[in-house]
Amino acid sequence: MFTDNLQITRNEAQGSHAKIRLGLVLDDQPSPCWIHELVRSLLGAEYAQLAVIVLRGMSHASSSQPQSIALPWWKKLDTWIFRENHDPLAPGPKCHGVPTVKLTSTDDKGKSSLSAADAAQIRACNLDILIELGSGDLPDGILDCAKHGIWVFQYAEYGAVKNELALFWNMFAGNRTCELLLQSLAADPLQDRVLYRGILAHDVISLYRNLVLDAHRRSEILLRCLAQVWQQGWDRIGIGETRSRISPARTGNLAISGVMPHFLVCWFRRSLQRLWTRVCFRQQWFLAFGESGLPDDTEQTRFNPVSLVMHPRGRNYADPFLFERDGRRYLFCEEYGDGPGTICCAEFQSDGSLSEPQPILTRNYHLSYPTVFEWRGGVYLLPETQENKTVEIYAPIDFPRRWELAAVLLNDFAATDPTIFEHNGKLWLFAAGGAVGTESSELFLFFADSLFGPWIPHPKNPVVCDVRRARPAGRLFFQGGLLIRPGQDCSERYGYAITLNRVEELSEADYREVPVGTILPNWTDGICATHTINQIGGTTVLDGRALVPRLPIFKPHAWGRRAHAEPSLRRAAAPSCASARWFS
Repeated sequence: MFTDNLQITRNEAQGSHAKIRLGLVLDDQPSPCWIHELVRSLLGAEYAQLAVIVLRGMSHASSSQPQSIALPWWKKLDTWIFRENHDPLAPGPKCHGVPTVKLTSTDDKGKSSLSAADAAQIRACNLDILIELGSGDLPDGILDCAKHGIWVFQYAEYGAVKNELALFWNMFAGNRTCELLLQSLAADPLQDRVLYRGILAHDVISLYRNLVLDAHRRSEILLRCLAQVWQQGWDRIGIGETRSRISPARTGNLAISGVMPHFLVCWFRRSLQRLWTRVCFRQQWFLAFGESGLPDDTEQTRFNPVSLVMHPRGRNYADPFLFERDGRRYLFCEEYGDGPGTICCAEFQSDGSLSEPQPILTRNYHLSYPTVFEWRGGVYLLPETQENKTVEIYAPIDFPRRWELAAVLLNDFAATDPTIFEHNGKLWLFAAGGAVGTESSELFLFFADSLFGPWIPHPKNPVVCDVRRARPAGRLFFQGGLLIRPGQDCSERYGYAITLNRVEELSEADYREVPVGTILPNWTDGICATHTINQIGGTTVLDGRALVPRLPIFKPHAWGRRAHAEPSLRRAAAPSCASARWFS
């Protein structure tokens, strides 16, 4: 988890000196394993003291809709197909090893409510916050039982509907993203705050996998927000917006029993499409380059011509970066097949052609995304080393063929696609990361005065929480006087498209960006993803992913031949590509 990976340095001027006293509100039934793991993390945390667990009877408010007979059978089938060896949703022991308060009264609708004795027991724990992790509505009178109220998760479009039903309705709608909020609710509605808002990836095939991702995300977000409160203080927590109360669900009068037949037909069709794609095709990443550039103020740009670079033995080339030295231009990229990825380099020839990429850096863990840059007269290589849970920097022994480890910038942080940028006298390190379920949805920022550190985490980390643009997709660059950060759009699938984001503020106190354009995977026939772009001088390089038939009876895609193409840049448009939607 990110809170375990980065050492928390207490801000003596603003942070708390005492641990945060908190309580959990759970359903009075065996809790899933992820809850027990969260409890163990809280009991061992330096920033929190778990003082009480409040148990309440199961609320029927969230399940008052007519239920379908088919739903539980489909859920069993879904779990059987996708269940993990270590199932975080499996029930664990009912005992948590923490003092408990069991609510003793309910109203006639089954909704838990606080009696005077219940409220007195909870207030006697002298809690800073309560955290709601059960189902159904909040018990009446609970908002003023903790000094700073109660923290509650919800999916933005589905209001108070419990997480399982909200995720089901999102699948029914065919949405590939979901918006998860963590709110702090107080007895005074004017004190309500949004602590976290993220646009996250959503699986349209499996409810079980969505619930597993939901469990990982809630645990990670809770621990991180608690650590930030302890470090920065209560006044600085939150993302600068308020929300009056939990909104009503947007499912209208729909009932699961009425939509289940249609849902099962759609689910069966999607599943067959995915199975067909995996059985009959394999994916292959390749590179493309051409003499072109991005526009200052036009609606489209032409990469003309584009030459495609494919591995001669069916392996993959991806994550291309350009670098110039002593009047020579080089292309660095990742090469991978069945084993860990390696870093390769090729040189542009005088006639504009590219030599065959040759391996230059290999480790016993996966390497990718080779950012090459100059700093204070030296040349450095910053590859992704996420598998090793480090951020490593390399210096050349014999440029560009041999490299040695120069420093480890960050330890115990599984950073993906780290991108370094020098601006206003400081170095800025952008990287996606976090935990399972947010690795492509959250962008973390670090800054330093020297390449060799110390690297300081930005106080607003994660600075972007949006699967449509968070993960880096290449170097930052200036275009028409604007600072642009390319980000991956992983909403449709991994590396689906590239979002161009205009950086509006980059400082030690704040970071803001807005999306201004999207590069879609439509710049040659048969591709379904493009996720890295870089340019230098008049040359632009990017990558693409195509599906290659496993059997000769299927017609190969047109990209398999050397081709010329015209990729397009579309400004601020919703990512869509009808020809690529079939490749789910």
